[in-house]
Amino acid sequence: MNFDYEKIVGPSRELGKLAVKSFEDLAEIQIKNLSECSRIGVESLKSATEISNIEGLKNYLTEQTTLGKAYAETLAADMKTVGEISQNYVNESKKIVEGSIAS
Repeated sequence: MNFDYEKIVGPSRELGKLAVKSFEDLAEIQIKNLSECSRIGVESLKSATEISNIEGLKNYLTEQTTLGKAYAETLAADMKTVGEISQNYVNESKKIVEGSIAS
């Protein structure tokens, strides 16, 4: 019996590499967002401690609205990227599986 180890294991290895790459890309997005969210939170707390009058409160609230909108836009862009990473994973997995079946 002639056993082709690479034919059996090769596709599994490729799927594993693809999964690791996708995980790495997703983790990078999460780390970036955690850092940005933490930075915004700390800066907001610092700004809140500087409020000394009604005008300062108005400015603080306006700033918070602006920051919230900007962060929401960033999250929306990141969700689009997550969708692209997921779709790429599906497409590449399909190619690997189909290639292993064809050979």
